[in-house]
Amino acid sequence: MSEYTFEVARTITAPSAKLHAIVADYRVGHPSILPRPPFGELVVEEGGIGAGTVIRFELKLGGKWHTTRVRITEPQPGVQLDESDLAGNFVTSYFFESLSPAETRLTIRTVARTRAGGIAGWLERLFTPRLLKPVYERELDLLTAKVR
Repeated sequence: MSEYTFEVARTITAPSAKLHAIVADYRVGHPSILPRPPFGELVVEEGGIGAGTVIRFELKLGGKWHTTRVRITEPQPGVQLDESDLAGNFVTSYFFESLSPAETRLTIRTVARTRAGGIAGWLERLFTPRLLKPVYERELDLLTAKVR
């Protein structure tokens, strides 16, 4: 199994603390910026705000629904928030880089491990970023609209 990385980034006119508060709130804020489709239900299993939260969500990719459980950590509180797949397949990180008091560069980056070898692993590395990067772009669109 090999590792692959992909990301999207955007400069948003809003303080980093405001953006972080929305993303870290898995009860109200974060669900409000998830594109539907492809996201389905998001359930908070533990916590709800930031580090220590455990969520379960549905995502439809390639015509198939996938249910995933992740644990939220904040290696750098207010600067980096990680969603770590409990099965160990990926970590999606949100990086909040304050450019000024009113402007933030937000990067969504996923580091994933292929679940198969050979041609199946190659296809996963090829198609997963192509399917998810537009979803991340839409998430950033929704977040940008929310803070206007």
